[in-house]
Amino acid sequence: RDPRCCSAMAGSAVRLLRRCTEQIRVGRVHLPVLGRPSVPDGLVGASWTATTPALHPTCQSTCGRGNRPKSVHGDAWAGVALGAFLLSSLCNRVAEAEAETSPEPTSSASQDGPDSGAVGDVPPPGAKEAVSNESTAKWRIFTDRGHALAQEGNYTEAEALLRRALREAKRGFGEYDAHVASSLNNLAEVYRIQGMFEKAEPLYMEAIQRLKESLGEDSPAVAAAIHNLAGLYFAKRMTKQAKAFYQDALRRKTRVLGPAHPDTATTLFHLAEVLRVEGKTSDAISLLSQSVSALENSGGGTSPAACRRLSRLADLLLAEGRGAEAEMHARKVVHVIEEANGRHHPTFTTAAEHLAQVLVDAQHRKLGTPGAELNEVDHAKLDEAETLLRECLAAREKVEQRRQEKERGIMARLFGSSKPACRSAMVGADMQRLCKLEQN
Repeated sequence: RDPRCCSAMAGSAVRLLRRCTEQIRVGRVHLPVLGRPSVPDGLVGASWTATTPALHPTCQSTCGRGNRPKSVHGDAWAGVALGAFLLSSLCNRVAEAEAETSPEPTSSASQDGPDSGAVGDVPPPGAKEAVSNESTAKWRIFTDRGHALAQEGNYTEAEALLRRALREAKRGFGEYDAHVASSLNNLAEVYRIQGMFEKAEPLYMEAIQRLKESLGEDSPAVAAAIHNLAGLYFAKRMTKQAKAFYQDALRRKTRVLGPAHPDTATTLFHLAEVLRVEGKTSDAISLLSQSVSALENSGGGTSPAACRRLSRLADLLLAEGRGAEAEMHARKVVHVIEEANGRHHPTFTTAAEHLAQVLVDAQHRKLGTPGAELNEVDHAKLDEAETLLRECLAAREKVEQRRQEKERGIMARLFGSSKPACRSAMVGADMQRLCKLEQN
């Protein structure tokens, strides 16, 4: 916390390490290669530690991996150890000071895109300091591993790790720190994904309350937590509550982040989904158009999220009888995906099928209009839809052919060609697992 003290420690460490480096360079001593001190992304308050991942190449033959080189000079070895200790102590002190002023809790990802939870406000008076660097490091490890397991669908182990992360956050950051609220939110997300809404709701509520107390009403993290709670109510088909909380999150994000921020666009999209379920198609189209415009203004107009929202917008416009606009958006999705992935990518096949469906439905709606005549149908559009569908069919047949060839290859390697024919019954779920194993 004292700049003069930090400068003195850094200067001492640099001088020691430079002297030892010079000794290594001229061949007077061989030391293990020290790893670059680093801190995992988002980790605040954890100790920076130098590691020794490998030995110096000239030492491999004489001392072996993991042992101290025989030719190490005592003074040089002590200098490196002391320099590393000084750097570690300095980084610990800097991290502790940062933990008091800029905690950065981890926010969970929404269904259509991540919600930003970056925070920079000062915790309220009386909040405990990060007293245990070991606990904050464990919090980061448990949180990251829990997220990875949840993405793999292993929710049982993810829940156990996120519970441990919550305990370490309370122990390392303090009961009133924003990291605790972040951990509560993460655990609630795992419950929500599993449909355990009764367990998730109180955790969301507690996370929102803690964030408001520690970071203030205008923090983006508060808006992100409210957005997640709205998602819980939407999953329970409690549209009235979901709409109220999405609207609250949207007001906060618009005020704090701005109307063109990607997180604001995400809340606009989810609020539009609520309105769509309620049957308010016109209002949903308006919000969805704003969401797409916000993504385009923020540079994400060609992202997968933008393509998904454009496809949804095309469906809503088609339902309102606005076929020309729906076709325009569907064509844009096809163009973006073709430019990014090419015509042979599975995502292009899906987008082309959607465009063909929009073209066909638009012509069918013309025939369904009272007084419509058959000659009003645009046969060129129907011919284009047929061409697209034939191309998509050929692409899917090729994918299926490759899948079957891969299955036959796996069967041959596992059982050989001389095995009984009953072995071919290993299909379905077991074969899918074998294919995944082969792919890995």
